[in-house]
Amino acid sequence: MDYGASVSQKGYDVKTCADRFLVYSSAFQTLKIFSVSSVTTTVPASGTNTATVTHNLGYYTPYIVIYNGNTTEGTGTSYFFSNGIYGLETRGYDNKIEIDVDEYFADTGDTVYFTVYVFLDGFGTVAEKNINTGTTSGSSSTDYGMRISKSGYDVKTTADVNCVLSSSFSSEIIHKKGSTTTATVTHNLSYIPNVLAYIRFSSLSETFISYMYGNDIMTTSSNIQMIPTGQTYYYVIFKDKVE
Repeated sequence: MDYGASVSQKGYDVKTCADRFLVYSSAFQTLKIFSVSSVTTTVPASGTNTATVTHNLGYYTPYIVIYNGNTTEGTGTSYFFSNGIYGLETRGYDNKIEIDVDEYFADTGDTVYFTVYVFLDGFGTVAEKNINTGTTSGSSSTDYGMRISKSGYDVKTTADVNCVLSSSFSSEIIHKKGSTTTATVTHNLSYIPNVLAYIRFSSLSETFISYMYGNDIMTTSSNIQMIPTGQTYYYVIFKDKVE
């Protein structure tokens, strides 16, 4: 009989804690990173330059773009899908990710830096599922937790960044994902979760998805709402609570 396996965050009883306090559970999927790429382009005097990451997966996949600064302002601050003033223009195809940079992005001639995370998982449907929605904690002074290191690193001595899994940190377990033409997607978690959402515009002949800016997505304790309406939306809703 297949009982599966679960690992909870330190301080939580794996047998009774809420799903969002699990670091790993074979009952749920997690987003698996396919590639992490550093790419650059320059700010044009006019028009648009494009930075490209090729993945050739053959299907639409979730992705995250982090802007890491430019040659004039430095690289000390990073922004999620933004240059700190307005959202990035990004496109996800079935074989690549593109980031557009226009003349207003930074000073003309500046080199701009991005980190692009491409996930292996597509937008195949994962149905909403809750095993335990409670918040029971099983704190114990003898709870040492669990660590699994990347290949080639000693799990006893390596830095946390070199771990694949650690019960000292939370993980983005998937609650629900898929695509829809309905601009409202229910999740019924009773709290506001972390989400990724993308839009495919029916008015464009190109086959791509574009990340939706923060003001295009409203997340409540029962659903996510996306604008504009009448398009095709791709989404990933995580167990993790926005706190």
